[in-house]
Amino acid sequence: MSNKMKYMTKTKLEILIGFRPFSRKDLPFKMRWWRNHKVREFLPDLKRNNSEQEKKWFDAYLKDKSKKYFMIICNKKSVGVVSLYGIDRINKHAEIFIVIGEDVY
Repeated sequence: MSNKMKYMTKTKLEILIGFRPFSRKDLPFKMRWWRNHKVREFLPDLKRNNSEQEKKWFDAYLKDKSKKYFMIICNKKSVGVVSLYGIDRINKHAEIFIVIGEDVY
C-alpha cells in the first residue's frame, strides 16, 4: 500500500431522501423549477406562469382524484416533485412524472 493510500480516511456520506404531500406552500418551488430552462426542455408547454394561475391550478388539483403530487425531499431540502397521474383505482394503474428542479441534484 502506498503512503498516499495509508493516510486516506473513509467518510460516510449520508443522503436522506423522502416524500411528503404537495401543499399550497410548495407553489413557489414549483413555479421556480418550471421556469428553469433545464427543466422546461422536458416539460410540455405550460400556460400557467404566474402565482394566481398556479393557485387556480392547485385548487383544481385538490379536487382531482386522478392525480397525486409529492415533494421530493433530500436532506431536509425540497428538490423536486413526483406525481402520480391518470390514477385508475379500479385497474390499479397510474403513470409517474418526476421533476428534479434543483440544478445541483
